[in-house]
Amino acid sequence: MATLLADELADALRIQKYPLQDRPGLVVLNSTWVPSALAEVAMMPHPQDAKMIAQRVYRLSAAQAIYQATEKYFTLTAIAAGGKKP
Repeated sequence: MATLLADELADALRIQKYPLQDRPGLVVLNSTWVPSALAEVAMMPHPQDAKMIAQRVYRLSAAQAIYQATEKYFTLTAIAAGGKKP
């Protein structure tokens, strides 16, 4: 799921894809019973990121990329489990 998120966000936002980080101690990721990943689409201390996140089109693009990655993940999971494409 994290790889799909990173790929979709990098493509949609035209940003560099950074290496994924395993964060096993992060409560938001290890206290859930559903697949989870954390996507950071901007870092507020960075002036360029602050400008981008202020733009509605950037936020919509990020949301669309997250949606597409989530849809791909569950489609691939269903197919791998022997089900049909939802």
